[in-house]
Amino acid sequence: GLGRIRGVNPAARRLLGRSEGQLVGKPVRWFVGVYEDGTWSQWEPLGGSFTEELDLRGPTGDPIRVSASVEPIQFGGRAGGAVIVARDLRQRLETERELDVQRRYFSDLFASSPEGIVLVDSETEEIRRVNVEFTRLFGYSAEEALGARLTDLIAPEDRREESLALHERARSGRVVRTETVRRRKDGTKVEVSLLARTLEIPGEPPQLYGVYRDITDRKETERTLKAREEELRHTQKLEAVGKLAGGVAHDFNNLLTVINGHARFALERDELTPELAEDLAEIEKAGIRAAALTQQLLAYSRRQVLHPQILDPNAVIMDLQGMLRRLIGEHIRIETRLADRELRIKVDRGQLEQVIINLVVNARDAMPEGGTLKLETQPVDLPPSDDRVERWELRPGEYVRIRVADTGIGMDPEVLDRAFDPFFTTKEPGKGTGLGLATVFGIVKQSGGHVRARSIKRAGTTVEVILPRASGEHARDAADVEHRPRPVGAGGTVLVVEDEPAVRKLAVRVLERDGYHVLAAENGARALEVMEAHEGPIDLVLTDMVMPEMGGEELAWHVSRRRPGVPILFMSGYDEALVAEEGESGTEFLAKPFTPAVLAETVASAIETA
Repeated sequence: GLGRIRGVNPAARRLLGRSEGQLVGKPVRWFVGVYEDGTWSQWEPLGGSFTEELDLRGPTGDPIRVSASVEPIQFGGRAGGAVIVARDLRQRLETERELDVQRRYFSDLFASSPEGIVLVDSETEEIRRVNVEFTRLFGYSAEEALGARLTDLIAPEDRREESLALHERARSGRVVRTETVRRRKDGTKVEVSLLARTLEIPGEPPQLYGVYRDITDRKETERTLKAREEELRHTQKLEAVGKLAGGVAHDFNNLLTVINGHARFALERDELTPELAEDLAEIEKAGIRAAALTQQLLAYSRRQVLHPQILDPNAVIMDLQGMLRRLIGEHIRIETRLADRELRIKVDRGQLEQVIINLVVNARDAMPEGGTLKLETQPVDLPPSDDRVERWELRPGEYVRIRVADTGIGMDPEVLDRAFDPFFTTKEPGKGTGLGLATVFGIVKQSGGHVRARSIKRAGTTVEVILPRASGEHARDAADVEHRPRPVGAGGTVLVVEDEPAVRKLAVRVLERDGYHVLAAENGARALEVMEAHEGPIDLVLTDMVMPEMGGEELAWHVSRRRPGVPILFMSGYDEALVAEEGESGTEFLAKPFTPAVLAETVASAIETA
């Protein structure tokens, strides 16, 4: 009959899932889904050739999508049927569906990616596609970007680098990774990481894709961490050198005590010839200068015994003005801008003066042709939220800033980085020791503050000293500070404990000359034995702090229990424990190196006030 199946091949049977008997003689329409318009005319035997995509019916009624080609044929010289060739499209459709899902997935990822993405035609270099993050990152709208060349959106100075990354290297098939700085449309800079390579799409010309990530915050964090690491390394280096300097100064102070003490003994002899007296005076003068040098080393290493008091830095600067003007000379103008109210800080006056003088002398040396030196004071608050608190290792609170600025030759970054190193100097031989700023650093750190320098080559240097403010007490001016020598006392028994034989011998000689009965011991353990063997009273224990077997602090603890009320006078060149204790309780110390007169005066004072 019309439109009935006359024969099928094995492939058709497999496609339709039926046997030959189930197909032959059956109308074709039984196995073909109905057209949407309900027309079957094309299946009439006399219809023309055509190809159509349609659904065949499977054995359970499930659709089988095929591409059907219909070609009319003749039987006995007349049109009497058609050959239908059906090609199974299900695999292709499944592949297309998968591709569609992948395209949607890619499109969603492209659009919502937190990185800026751009697709560029490798031949024309025109932008084919950008995502939202790209437009946000660089400030161009999608309309401005599409069709433009990528290099047109890049600042001229960056174009060569971008072209190299996206074209020359990416075409090699390797993934390009780089970090660089780009400019936004408004001219501002943004630090980005760039990943780029060639994207091969079948049937289309190669495209280059670039992925940009904003790394500005990360790079800023890295720079901050690097700066803090550099500060830490610098501090550790200074600490190490400081310990070495402190140790050398401690041993040298013992030697200077002996040298200066015996020079003074010799100078007090009546039978001296003028020539010998002059020689001895030069020895003493050199010893005093050496003692000043060791004090600089101890200040740098933060192991100097301090005598802090409440001071107003404004008053100290005003008292120093006459001397400072003589120091800097007439070719330099000095300007002072002091805070308009009292600024109370608790520091050692001598050390504060040394800090100011050292900074002024450095500023003077930086202006050989003349210039302006500015001295300023200002209150500063550092709340806990201020990052300088952690970076400078300070406690949150109120501080005083002393600023010394010059208009001199300045320093380049390499020199500035080493400015506070001991013995580092750019001055000619014989013109500087390299201890000026190192001493300032040690003094300020020991006083609980911070110092920093800023400089520009040929544009001057500014050094800022930050010191903690004191509360409660009023500052004392220079007139209130007593420097009167105390009367030297005599009589009584003094136990001298010192491990350095020459220093011990000198102390015994001085005290015996002044009428004291003197007991001597080389360390704390031996001193306790001497004390136990002595039946009479002991009026004072004069002891060094650092000794073998038993040091001064442990000895003092035993003395307080065995002979309560006996005063202890410590000798030390630097011990930090003394610094802290002295600052709290007001205990007196005998700082090395000392002269015979200072030793006698300090011992008499300690016995008198006990």
